[in-house]
Amino acid sequence: KRRTATNYGSSSAMASTKDKVWSGSVPVKFSLASREVTAMQAPRPIYKLLPRMSYLPLVTTSVRDHFVNYAPAIRGDLWFDFDGKPLKWHYPIGVLFDLVHNCGDKNSSATKLPLEITVHFTGYPSELLPCRTLTTVNEHFFHSLKEGCYLKYGTSSIIMNMQKSLHLKMEQSLVTGDYRLYEEASRGWAVSESKCQKIPIRIMIGDGFDANTIKNRLIQPSLEMKDLEGKPFTLRSALKNIFPSLDLTFVRAVIQGIKVPTETSLFYLAENMCHADQFLYICLSLHKTPQNPSEDAHSKIEQRGSQHTATEEEIDVVGREGSNQKIKAKTSTEDGADSKLESST
Repeated sequence: KRRTATNYGSSSAMASTKDKVWSGSVPVKFSLASREVTAMQAPRPIYKLLPRMSYLPLVTTSVRDHFVNYAPAIRGDLWFDFDGKPLKWHYPIGVLFDLVHNCGDKNSSATKLPLEITVHFTGYPSELLPCRTLTTVNEHFFHSLKEGCYLKYGTSSIIMNMQKSLHLKMEQSLVTGDYRLYEEASRGWAVSESKCQKIPIRIMIGDGFDANTIKNRLIQPSLEMKDLEGKPFTLRSALKNIFPSLDLTFVRAVIQGIKVPTETSLFYLAENMCHADQFLYICLSLHKTPQNPSEDAHSKIEQRGSQHTATEEEIDVVGREGSNQKIKAKTSTEDGADSKLESST
């Protein structure tokens, strides 16, 4: 379900926005890998509606149970692939979906719903993080949450000192996608924009970018609350800060399944559309046709140093020229070598 980002509102409006974001789900069709079927007849696929905020291992126990009697007797850890490429279980489900569906090749199977995912019981890929138990998933989540809180609040003590009962409530919120449970567990965290230290942000690189230039598919920049001129970041100014040579005209930025206007306040997005680990995941893809025609006006203003509004003819020229850009990111990177889902996730 697609929603439109709006301006700042009251705390109740913000809570309502978060509740709607948390209610987002992804329709998925799970099928057992054909080479792993040991029965006379292949099992029927199973259909699930998965919370965007959750992680695959947390919500696929029933999927495992559905296929286990058809799988080889000697089994390893459960894993999943889309279009032959392993899916990273430590990325939120919504992020995985946005990378393959909203930021992938529009002529591929990625545009179809439900999303077709293949289930595997053998041949666990070496590039995926080990995941033997659900405890591993929860530990990874809380590690990421501590990192996000440290960046945002300057301390991770609010997680380190969290009561066990709140830990369990937060874990349950990931399974159910229930924002109210998460809100109860995280009550008291919120601070004003002026007291935030940094904006926890992770940029996921999708299709279109030059693989030789972008070595990592996940980029985690160190982003202050304001730019060098002392102005609060918009999505546009943040991306220009991270990718100075990138023409945003051809970039599609998707957050929580929404193609977000580039002039939206980054703090608003971080507060309302972050994932449960407090990170704002921005999925980027580069296209040959304009995705943000208004960006052409911005680029021409910057080039000419004067006020200018792009004409329809100018925008049309940009569209015909297309784009095959190579960009450099002014940022630290992580998670570079463990991905085989480079064209989609």
